[in-house]
Amino acid sequence: MKFIKKIDHNFKVINDVLTEKKSAIKNNRYSKSVPLVRYYDQELVTHLEAVYNILQIVDERLKKLEEK
Repeated sequence: MKFIKKIDHNFKVINDVLTEKKSAIKNNRYSKSVPLVRYYDQELVTHLEAVYNILQIVDERLKKLEEK
């Protein structure tokens, strides 16, 4: 059970970063002096979403295998 709590915590951390970055992009909270930050955040969100989705799929499949 300790392992599951770690996984849930890590999913939450990734989800929190995604939420924060998406909010920043949506609200355009960026300095005019560093215009590339928004672009980098958009790239980060794209990549993190892909990794997050893959990890969720793997987690669900592992849970199903463990139930058997």
